[in-house]
Amino acid sequence: MKYLFYLAFASLLISSSCNDNPVVIKDPCVGARPVTANIRIYQSLYNVLDSNKKLKIYSDTVLTNIGATDCVHFESDSGYTQYEWLVGDDTTHHYTQNLTLCFTQPFGWVKVRLIVKGTPNKNCFPNDDGIDTMYKSFFVKDFHQPEFLGSYQGYNVSNPKDTFTVRINYENGDRGIIIYNINKGCDTPINKPTSIIDIFYLNKVLTIWDPSTYGYGCEAPVGLAILQEDLKTIVIDYKYGEKRVFDRFIGVRK
Repeated sequence: MKYLFYLAFASLLISSSCNDNPVVIKDPCVGARPVTANIRIYQSLYNVLDSNKKLKIYSDTVLTNIGATDCVHFESDSGYTQYEWLVGDDTTHHYTQNLTLCFTQPFGWVKVRLIVKGTPNKNCFPNDDGIDTMYKSFFVKDFHQPEFLGSYQGYNVSNPKDTFTVRINYENGDRGIIIYNINKGCDTPINKPTSIIDIFYLNKVLTIWDPSTYGYGCEAPVGLAILQEDLKTIVIDYKYGEKRVFDRFIGVRK
């Protein structure tokens, strides 16, 4: 009788132990995917607030490459055996995973095609033939017409009650793009032959790089301005002054 009791108790322990630690069988298809073409388009820009970091700005609108802007980069997923790119009306086929092209004219809408080939996972995707094609269009604008041009009414986060206007203009001659009031009070006289602030830019992002100029109300501003997705709000992170004070301007297009 005692033997049967011990046997029943042991069975209960084993049953309890199994219920507490159920065996989990991992689905081998979790995280797997069929052969898939994927196109990402970006231009790059150095973050002047962090010299060790280069920004990738993904966008379907790019600027022509005229000194102040980067060429256009086409990026795809790794792991495939063959890539074939075809861009616009050019009949040249490119066979690298990633591709970089420079556009010197505002072509407007341009279509890009990518074909990828790889080894299909037949266990998870029995109908995958190992080939996939993707089409994507992007817009090439003239470098004189970045989206961020305009006037923005806003404030520095350090003093939100003190509102003022920041203007970003494209001016004739060799002045190019000029930004006024970053830092607040920084003004570039109209008769100055060259820009007091050196700027490199993309369609919705511009850098402000003038780490040594004092005068005209400017305190050597260095920063990065990003026009937000609503195309109305701009955020400008910048440093200025001998002590390199950090501030952020948030403004709305007037």
